[in-house]
Amino acid sequence: MQRRTASSSIANGKFPQHSAGNSSTRGIGRRESSKSHILLVCFVLLLVASGVVFMKQRDQISQDEVSLQILTDKLTQMEAAYKMEKVKTDMISAKVSTLGEEKKKAALRGDQKEKEKDDEEKIRKEIQNRLDVMKGEIQRHSKHDVLEQFGEGPYQIKFTLDFPPEEGKEDEEDTGPNTFVVEMAPLDLMPHSVHHFLEMVSHGLLVGTSFHRNANHVIQAGPTPYYKTEGKNLRKGFTDNRLTSVAFQEYSPEFPHVKYTLGFAGRPGGPDWYVSTVDNTKNHGPGGQSSYALASEADPCFGKVISGFDAIDRVHKMPVKPGWYNALEQNVGFANVELLKKDA
Repeated sequence: MQRRTASSSIANGKFPQHSAGNSSTRGIGRRESSKSHILLVCFVLLLVASGVVFMKQRDQISQDEVSLQILTDKLTQMEAAYKMEKVKTDMISAKVSTLGEEKKKAALRGDQKEKEKDDEEKIRKEIQNRLDVMKGEIQRHSKHDVLEQFGEGPYQIKFTLDFPPEEGKEDEEDTGPNTFVVEMAPLDLMPHSVHHFLEMVSHGLLVGTSFHRNANHVIQAGPTPYYKTEGKNLRKGFTDNRLTSVAFQEYSPEFPHVKYTLGFAGRPGGPDWYVSTVDNTKNHGPGGQSSYALASEADPCFGKVISGFDAIDRVHKMPVKPGWYNALEQNVGFANVELLKKDA
C-alpha cells in the first residue's frame, strides 16, 4: 500500500516527503564518499607521478651509469696510455742517461786522446829538435874534417870512364868522350854529403864501380861490377870504411837537383849516386819521392858536372834491358876517379 501511494504521488506531480533527519544523514555520507574518491584519485595520481619521476630518474641514472662507464673506460685508456708514455719516457730517460754517460766517457776519451795527441806532438817536436841538433853537430864535424883533410875548396873530382868495347873491336882504343869533372857543392850548404863523397873518392872506393842504370831522368852509379870487375864484391869496401850511406838526408834549396847535378840515391842515400839528365828539382827535392816512408825528405844534392857533358850524354844514350828498372845492357865502369889538386 505504501509503494502505490508513492507512485501515485509521483504521478500526480508530487514527490514523497522525507523526514529532515534522514536527508541530512544521506548528505553527509555523500560528501564523505566524494572526499574518499578525491583522495583515492590524488593518491593514484601521486603514484603515477611518482612512477613517472622514478622512471625518469631511473633513465637518468642509466644514462649517468653509461656516461660514468664511458668516463671510466676513457680513464682506463688514459691510464694505460699514460703508463705506456711513462714507459717510453723512462726508456728515453734511460737512453738519455746512457747517452749522457757515454758522452761523458766519450768526452773523457776525447780529452784523453787530445792529451795523448798533444803529448805525442810535444814528443815529436822534442825528437825533431834533438835530431836538428844532431844534424847540426854532424854538419859541423863534417865541415871540420873536410877542411882538415882536404883543405879549402872548391873540390873537384875527375872521372875516367871505361865503356864496353863494341863487338869485334875489343882491341881498338876507345876514342869517344870518356871523362867528366865534378865540382862539390859549397861546404857551408852541404858539408856532410860533400865529406861523405870525398871520403868515398879518397878511399878509392869508386874505382871499379860503374854506371849501371839509365832511368831516363838520371844515370845511376854504384858498387856494381862492369866487364873488368865482374865477380868482385865491391860493396865490401864501403861497408869496411863505414861509407854505405849518409847519416841523414841533407838538403839545401840553394843547391837543387838541376840538370847535370849529383845526388845520393835511396833512403838513406848511398852508396849509389846519380847524375841528373833533366831538371829534377821537384822530382828529387822535398816531397818528390812519395814512395819512401818520409816523403817530405829530399835526396842530398852535393855536386855538379862542370865539364865533360858529352861523356854524361854518351852514357845516357846507352841501351837498357827490358823492365821498369832500366838497367844498362852493358855497365860503364870507372877506370879512375881522382881528386884534382887546386892548381890543376
